[in-house]
Amino acid sequence: MRLAIVAEKPFLLDAFAPRLTEFFPAADFARTPVFFPMMGWFGGPAKRFRLPRGLKWSELPFVSEPAYRQITFTDARARIGVRELVGQTYPLVEAEAEQAFRDADVILALMDACYSSAHLALRFISDALGHFPKGRVLYPWIVDLTESGQRRSLSEMRHFDEFALPLAMQGELRRYFDYNYVANSLPIIGAATREAGLFGDSIPSKNGLQLLYHMRESGPLSDGKLVDRMSKWKGTGKYKPVSGQYFGGLGSPSSRAPIIDDMVRTRFIERSGNDRHNKVFLTEEGNRFLELLHPDCQDPDLPFRLDQWSRLPEAEAKEKINRYIRTFFGKQKAFFERVRHEH
Repeated sequence: MRLAIVAEKPFLLDAFAPRLTEFFPAADFARTPVFFPMMGWFGGPAKRFRLPRGLKWSELPFVSEPAYRQITFTDARARIGVRELVGQTYPLVEAEAEQAFRDADVILALMDACYSSAHLALRFISDALGHFPKGRVLYPWIVDLTESGQRRSLSEMRHFDEFALPLAMQGELRRYFDYNYVANSLPIIGAATREAGLFGDSIPSKNGLQLLYHMRESGPLSDGKLVDRMSKWKGTGKYKPVSGQYFGGLGSPSSRAPIIDDMVRTRFIERSGNDRHNKVFLTEEGNRFLELLHPDCQDPDLPFRLDQWSRLPEAEAKEKINRYIRTFFGKQKAFFERVRHEH
């Protein structure tokens, strides 16, 4: 059997490697091609999308289908061999990696159990092969990395197209929102950052913006307290937990600290005190920036809206997202023009 492995992160493959010989006894792990597609998209929307260029101010707000950057095999750190089983592994050039991937009888997708990971696997495999190979991709539902948890995940793994496609579609709808949010935010929110005296080429993410509003209301907080509040995000309280559905908070666990660090780097916020007793607070420029935004840009319920929209049929979800994007950025564009004219 010719096996290929698509793993979200190297440590995930390392953790599962001792169990793979038991569940794939016919595989030659010295000749198994391995890919890490997250490496190609790590770094946010600039790495994930091909954003539109040359849009005129009069053409905003803008709504379009996402244009993705294809994750190349080089981006995905393509290698031959599972290092925890065979020791030495070797990089593959694009042509070798493509051929090895196409020749695989089975593709094992070792990805986190969430919509973004399912979507990443779908995009990478589909782009690499030109289609999604139904019946060839196995997707274990990874709950934990204990030995018993890994065995359970591998013993219960199913074909991707049997159960993970709806999850990947949730990811596709969220990326649809992200693409259009960033495409409009760069020129429209970017104008406010420049007016406030901040770095105009860097804007807060959708989650970072809501965190700025929260910090304006809460006052100085430690990094740990900020991350804790993001993980336990309640919004306005309008949206209640739905039984059987998981809500992950403001941002993902891996993105929360980088969101804070990035806004420190771009001077929206700053730290005071030493490493053990530091506090994070809005800068003068950060406060000025928020004053340049329409009041409706404060939307602490946005994570909940996105969660609900992503579970709707595609056409209905996109209609709601389009309306939100046009309203959110249309209001901000008009508000900024008025404020700038007054001053």
